[in-house]
Amino acid sequence: MRHLRTKIFKFSLPLKIPVSIKQTILHAREGFLIRVTDENGTEAWGEITPLLPQDKSGTDVAGQLMSVCDLPVNYTGDINIQNGFAEPESLEADSVVRFGVESARMNLLSAGSGKPVSKILNNNFSGEIPVNGLVTENESDFQRMQKTGVKVLKLKIGRKPIEKDVERMREIESVFGLRLKWRLDANRLLDSDTFRQWENIAAEFDIEYLEEPFPDPEESMQVASDSELPVALDETLETLEPVQLHEFSSINAVILKPALVGSLQRNFEFVQQARRLNMKVVISDHFQTAVGRSFLAHLASAWMKRDIAAGLDTGHYFETDLSDTPLRIRQGRLSLPEKPIRPRRELLESV
Repeated sequence: MRHLRTKIFKFSLPLKIPVSIKQTILHAREGFLIRVTDENGTEAWGEITPLLPQDKSGTDVAGQLMSVCDLPVNYTGDINIQNGFAEPESLEADSVVRFGVESARMNLLSAGSGKPVSKILNNNFSGEIPVNGLVTENESDFQRMQKTGVKVLKLKIGRKPIEKDVERMREIESVFGLRLKWRLDANRLLDSDTFRQWENIAAEFDIEYLEEPFPDPEESMQVASDSELPVALDETLETLEPVQLHEFSSINAVILKPALVGSLQRNFEFVQQARRLNMKVVISDHFQTAVGRSFLAHLASAWMKRDIAAGLDTGHYFETDLSDTPLRIRQGRLSLPEKPIRPRRELLESV
């Protein structure tokens, strides 16, 4: 058994581009890091970034993390995908807390074994993964995306008239000078008439899927069964059990934000169930720092098909990231860091 010591730190990083989440505008990303250290002095980190800050969500993430520090942790380091991942003993916590603690443990296993997380989870891993670009309102961002070579773009729709969204897509394709693949994220803002309009427009573009079109997931499933426009689920997964995914068999893709879904085991069960139903699996972050995104990149390498782009192009939102180790995107592909990323200590405050 390995006896682990834990330590909690908090951070607040200013954003270059404000982020709108659940009708809340964020100008900084606030969260926590957990550091785990074994008896040999090997250390690793996990990120816990709530979707919204505590003063907006009311969740006592710091309190939950402090309770983790009080747990007597005996950890074997054993991880068996078939029989389940090793989970923190006696830990009853929100999804982001559980995932952060488990990711720290996985990173510790990686640091101790010399194997990247992706190889621990899947011997047939890839050292780089395709990623989609995330369209912002910043016109200069076009040049950045062109330089990274992304060919798949994600665009938030439904906040403006459909004509504006379509005009934006045409403009971007004109700038890129090629036909792009599109992921449209409606964030449950569409009605049935607007969805039908998108169906009529779809032939003009290469639309991979339209994400969470309606407030009611049942309506999304029903429409998907009648439509040639592929539909994807995202936040719906947070309220489902993996075995319930078969009730949405007409859905084309599932967007996994692992820290919001929960434990590694729960995420992996969604991946397995989606594969059985012939659904695409897309690993995505929710505006996490380089510490969290690098771990998600390893999950994407281990769990996603190699021709499907992950949703990890959010690093450019930060004025300063937590790590000096860049997650580089070249020719539309992100290179995985071989070792777990270490944070910049000057950006952290001890809790």
